[in-house]
Amino acid sequence: MKEDPLAALADIEILAPPESSTSLPMALIVLLIGIIVIAWLVARLIARRSRSTHIDVALPASTAALQRLAALRADWERGEVNDRETAYRLCALLRIGLKLPELDPRTPPPALSHIEAWAPTLHSLQKLRYARDENTPLCAQDFELARVWLMDSAPPNIARSAEGV
Repeated sequence: MKEDPLAALADIEILAPPESSTSLPMALIVLLIGIIVIAWLVARLIARRSRSTHIDVALPASTAALQRLAALRADWERGEVNDRETAYRLCALLRIGLKLPELDPRTPPPALSHIEAWAPTLHSLQKLRYARDENTPLCAQDFELARVWLMDSAPPNIARSAEGV
């Protein structure tokens, strides 16, 4: 007679898993680390939002750009933003605030009040943005010209209220 192969396995006992006394403390440690990481991320998000300047989206682009310009100038004067990054942001503010598809040496209508300054200012900003070294420093006059151009493009009643910005 043939012996049943399953009958030979019937006397094998499966061992119980070992008692682990480290699984609960390890799970608590992982949970605690997760809570700390999430709290840190939330704190960074709150800090980043509180640092950013609030812009009213109902405002015209030029007025919103004027508000951002004031914040950018303050950051630049405190040394929080270097000249190259400031030049990038300043060009973006001019492009958006003046509603230009791109910045080019041809003077846009809002900049006609200082037509002689448009091309040299734009050239110095472009040179600072794309130069390998930062030999061309940004000057405060660039901020003042940008403010004038943005104010010229703002509606008259809003431009007057933004003069204090």
